[in-house]
Amino acid sequence: MSRLFFLLFLLPFTLHARDFKSESETKAFSDSVMKEVATGNLKGGFDQIGAVYTVIPKVELDALASQAMLQVPVMEARFGKSIGYEFISESRAGDSVLKYVYLQKFEKHAIVWQFVFYRPGQAWILNSFKYRDSVLDEL
Repeated sequence: MSRLFFLLFLLPFTLHARDFKSESETKAFSDSVMKEVATGNLKGGFDQIGAVYTVIPKVELDALASQAMLQVPVMEARFGKSIGYEFISESRAGDSVLKYVYLQKFEKHAIVWQFVFYRPGQAWILNSFKYRDSVLDEL
């Protein structure tokens, strides 16, 4: 009985994992997240990330998303409204690592978003993501 409870407890953390069969799928996913955050739907962007991100437990990712959403009013007061996004670059490390860099554009500033995908075998997985307001450090 305790093993069954343990497996049911882990189920929400393991079923959300998703891999990407091609580089075009990784790009489409990253674009989709950016469309959400650029329209002011930060929660929608984090929800998409949470559906595929397997490096940290979903509970921790949800906590990170909640903290980020609390910062939205501060960001809007400093930077203005989000007015869109722009794809900046794609870079690689061998055949196994792929990174996309985007700008989330605000009226007075920009935030850099990075998505890093790793291919341990045939499929790509979202290995990490981050966003920062220090534009020059990230480009």
